[in-house]
Amino acid sequence: LNGIIGLAESMLGDKSITLGPKEQRNLSLISSSGYRLASLINDILDFTKLKHKEITLKKKPLNLKSMVDTVIELSQPLLKQKDILLINQIDTELPAINANEDRIYQILHNLLANAIKFTERGSISMRARLHKDGVTISIIDTGKGIAPDKFKTIFRSFEQADGSIDREYGGTGLGLAVTKQLVELHGGKIWVKSKENKGSSFSFTLPEVL
Repeated sequence: LNGIIGLAESMLGDKSITLGPKEQRNLSLISSSGYRLASLINDILDFTKLKHKEITLKKKPLNLKSMVDTVIELSQPLLKQKDILLINQIDTELPAINANEDRIYQILHNLLANAIKFTERGSISMRARLHKDGVTISIIDTGKGIAPDKFKTIFRSFEQADGSIDREYGGTGLGLAVTKQLVELHGGKIWVKSKENKGSSFSFTLPEVL
């Protein structure tokens, strides 16, 4: 998959090659499909490792605002033709968090990708609030929302909000389950607040702030 993605992106970025609109679109589809498949494979691998308690965390001080900037930049291809504004509202004065860098990136990527998947227009904001028990990070979207009776089931393995969503948007139903376990591995918790057709807010806590 990495070879396929790399070849497609090198052709797209090669100024010596003249590509028509159709070829550019096809190469972009190959690249985005490759990333999606790679993400699904990583979710399955991580789910297996978490199930057998094979993941250990190497923590270090992290700048959350700069990490969110990176996640937003890397998530731009997911927007495609959607009219969505991605906003980093995290304060520059927020203290560093003590966490595993790769896993925090994975959590942020999963939650932002999930928000983009179910949002057609409007905005997705990423915020953080400092409190005595650590920091709470929230991803707030203006998407289709989730029914209250689905709040708990969406964090279970191989489950999404309902079968129609699974068919329409695809996915393994592992992304949020893996995210939940990674948050809990850091000593935090995750939850969702939502109103149908009014958007959703996914929040998680991290207890170690420097």
